[in-house]
Amino acid sequence: MASLVGDWPAINAYLLIHAVASASSPHIAYYPAGSWATVAGLALHAEMDSAKSRWSKQVTKLVERKLVKRSGSGRSVTYTLLHESGNGDPYTRPRTAADGPWFALPHAFWLEGHERDMDTAEKVMLLISMSLKPGFELPASRAPSWYGVSESTAKRGLRKLERDLHMMSGDDYVPDAKSRTMWRTVRSYHLIGPWGAAERKAAMRTRRSPAFQAASAAASAAAASASATAAAASTSVAVESES
Repeated sequence: MASLVGDWPAINAYLLIHAVASASSPHIAYYPAGSWATVAGLALHAEMDSAKSRWSKQVTKLVERKLVKRSGSGRSVTYTLLHESGNGDPYTRPRTAADGPWFALPHAFWLEGHERDMDTAEKVMLLISMSLKPGFELPASRAPSWYGVSESTAKRGLRKLERDLHMMSGDDYVPDAKSRTMWRTVRSYHLIGPWGAAERKAAMRTRRSPAFQAASAAASAAAASASATAAAASTSVAVESES
C-alpha cells in the first residue's frame, strides 16, 4: 500500500475495490469494468471506452503490487483482495485492535461525492485521521517524519477538513517545564459526521450499506446503457461510411 503514495487514481481504485470486496470472505468483487468506471467517476467527463481503459490501467498497478488479483476478462472480470502488505497472501478482514493498525472508510466517501470533491491533501489527512483515536494530536511539523506527508500538505488538509465540517478541533493547555510560560498549547482533533469513530463502528456492523448496493446496481445499468449507446453510434457511423 505504501508504494501507492502519491498515485491517487490508483489509491481511489484500491479503496473502491476494498469497499465492495472486504465485507466477507472470499473477498471478491465482480462488477463489469463499466460499472467500476462509473462509480469511480471516470465516466463523468469521458466516453465509456476511455473511462474503462483508465480504470483498467489503475487496477493493473494494484495487480503489479500484489494488492489485488484479477481474473477473467471482459464483462466477467473478478477482483480478489490480497494482503495490504503486498506479499501476495490472502486478505484477512481486521476486526479488533489486536489485528494491527486499521480503519474503516464509510461508503459516504463515494455516495456523497467526497471521492471527487476532496483534493489530495484533504483525502490524505482524512485517511490518516481515521487511523487515530478521537481527540488525537497531529502537529503539522511532525507529519513528514510520522506519515511521510509534507507539513504544508498536513496543514492544508486539516484546514479543509474543518472548513468542510468533517472535523472539529480545540486547544488545551498542558504544563511544560521547557516553555517560558510553563504551559504549552496542544491542539486536538475529532472527526465528525460519518467519519466519527462511533458512526464508523456502527457502519462496520453492516456488510454493505443498502445505498451502496443501490448505487452499484445503478452504475451497472448506466454502464450497460452507455455501452449500448456507444455500440449503436459506432454501427451508425460504419453504415454511413459504406453508403
